[in-house]
Amino acid sequence: MKYFIRYILSLCLLGSIIISCDDNNSMHQKYIDEGESLYLGTVDSIKVFPGNERVKFTWKVNADPRIEKTVIYWNDGKDSSVVMANRTQAGILDLETVLNIKEGIYNFKLVTKDDEGHKSLATERTVQIYGPKYISNLTSRNLVSISVSGNVLTINWATIESVLIQYTTVRYTDYSDPEHPAPNSVRVENGDTQTVISGIRLNDVFSVASTYLPAGSFDVFESLPIENTLAQNVES
Repeated sequence: MKYFIRYILSLCLLGSIIISCDDNNSMHQKYIDEGESLYLGTVDSIKVFPGNERVKFTWKVNADPRIEKTVIYWNDGKDSSVVMANRTQAGILDLETVLNIKEGIYNFKLVTKDDEGHKSLATERTVQIYGPKYISNLTSRNLVSISVSGNVLTINWATIESVLIQYTTVRYTDYSDPEHPAPNSVRVENGDTQTVISGIRLNDVFSVASTYLPAGSFDVFESLPIENTLAQNVES
């Protein structure tokens, strides 16, 4: 009798375990199925290039044909831009866009979506966008001295103070043909220590401005020009 009771209890316990496992498996499968239907693939290989009151994004979306678009959010989701995934063939798709945005530091979120409201998890990037404030803080390359002899200007340069400087530009009016003076410019490389310019005229003005390229930027920025007046046999 004891063995019979133990046998019945063992069968009941085994049945409970099987039912419990089936329930857990069903719940787990339901979670997997819902996850597959709710979440799309995230964007991949994001590259961000800040510029002058604009920013450029490049990225990839996977081969999932459900992905219809990428939405870029900023300003805590108050602003957004949509880039459609216009597929012409199957496979990974390369996308890019340029957004015109005022100077500042922004946190961007990129999300893929389909036409049924499903979306991916957000991929975030923080970017500094440049503009007038950044430009106002740029400085032109320093001059060690300037001298004028006849119609020839000689400029001696100091060493550049920033590795972001790409080159410096001198702008002046060329009077080589006195009847047809024309604006002209000379590009000064960072390694140049002296620049000689002919065709100038006394009491005229020339300007100096340096061009910068911040790390990762797809725009260059020129410092505000510094003007100098030409004077006979005067060094400064």
